[in-house]
Amino acid sequence: MRKFVVILIIILLYSVACKKEDFLWELPKKPAPTCYFLYSVWTPCLKNIQTRTYTSSPSGCLGTPPADSIQRTCVPCKFVYSAWSSCTNNVQTRTYISSPIGCYDSPPADSIQRSCVPPPCSFLYSIWTPCSFNLEYRSYTSSPSGCSGSPPADSTRRSCVSPPCSFLYSAWNLCSNNVQSRTFISSPSGCSGSPPADSTQRPCVILTEVSIGSQTWALKNLDVSTYRNGDPIPEVQNPTTWASLTTGAWTYYIYTGVNGANYYGKLYNWYAVNDPRGLAPLGFHIPSDAEWTTLTNWLGGENQAGGKMKETGFSHWLSPNTGATNSSGFTGLPGGYRDDLGVFHDIYYYGGWWSSSESSSSTSWSRYLYFGIGNVTRLAYYKQYGFSVRCIKD
Repeated sequence: MRKFVVILIIILLYSVACKKEDFLWELPKKPAPTCYFLYSVWTPCLKNIQTRTYTSSPSGCLGTPPADSIQRTCVPCKFVYSAWSSCTNNVQTRTYISSPIGCYDSPPADSIQRSCVPPPCSFLYSIWTPCSFNLEYRSYTSSPSGCSGSPPADSTRRSCVSPPCSFLYSAWNLCSNNVQSRTFISSPSGCSGSPPADSTQRPCVILTEVSIGSQTWALKNLDVSTYRNGDPIPEVQNPTTWASLTTGAWTYYIYTGVNGANYYGKLYNWYAVNDPRGLAPLGFHIPSDAEWTTLTNWLGGENQAGGKMKETGFSHWLSPNTGATNSSGFTGLPGGYRDDLGVFHDIYYYGGWWSSSESSSSTSWSRYLYFGIGNVTRLAYYKQYGFSVRCIKD
């Protein structure tokens, strides 16, 4: 037994003294990994041979690539090229077809792309646009394709004188705070100019009303100088001009310095009464002959209605102001009139009002009150006469 122990100790000491790889009980070595290969592109076909290089990984791996993966037989390609494209951004390109089928080559880079200098452009212009806000424009096309250059700035834009605007107006809106306004559109497009201020906003009349029977009348004589659409009504003072009129006009009563401007209202010829643009403010119209008759019938007929329609007292009517009670509230005033020769008559004595109804081609119906009688008189007068106008509500 002692001999066996001695031998074992000798063996152990010997093992420690040896190299590790020579140790009697060393573990087996791990085998090297298999290689993976990364190839370059094939070289051009030369003498019917193409080659390529490779790198292997990971480091220390075992193995080599197959022979046909780094060298192969080939057939050189022949190339048929398309025409060069137009010069764009200083470059021209073209496409190609290679043959025979299965050949491996690619054409030289400079055979499918090359530098170039584009030709200068020629320009074809459209017609000038209409002058808009003092400028005209036109578009253009350039040729040939890919050419270089831009047209001069003044060949696509230039100054001009815009045409003056024409204006189309909407209807006047309702009178609010004694002002009416309306909108407009201008033409042609891009024109210059704005409408007059008084064509889009104007003072307006809110008529005080009085109800008489089933009717509602304005309390005062009309005193407007424009038609409902805003067009002016001419004031005509010259007698000869007045006598020759066949269109609307107005005047104040002017005779020996008497001017009834703000109290008696204006005197209008019948052409103004009948103008399709409308003499009465919005919501009112000029009473017809039948509407006057309705009024006088409600007040007891023409023989009794006059006094009920006249303002009382002698502030405006001359004495005796026969029968005046103004019980209807109509408050008729003696504003006088102007005849067909342009002559003024009978302020303080006579108050006359037009109807909208013709009695013949040259005359129209009216009503008048007189200082010395208490009735209402219905008479037809020439259309050139100037009478007061009292409106009735629609």
